[in-house]
Amino acid sequence: MTGLEIERGEFKRMTGLGDRTAVNLVSALVRRGLLRSDTVQGKVRFGLPLHALRFYFPALWPEAEADTAAM
Repeated sequence: MTGLEIERGEFKRMTGLGDRTAVNLVSALVRRGLLRSDTVQGKVRFGLPLHALRFYFPALWPEAEADTAAM
């Protein structure tokens, strides 16, 4: 386990969305790597993929830019 984990249901409640919309949101965030979970129904935790660093934090980590330029 890395980082603080919360129950999936609690995360969905925190969004304030209806159940089906919240389920879709959690699934989309997991697919994009912004949330992580060890199992399909398990707890979730914040995740930030390395390839996204240059978008969320431009010029903060030059290594992220260098990794992207090499692709």
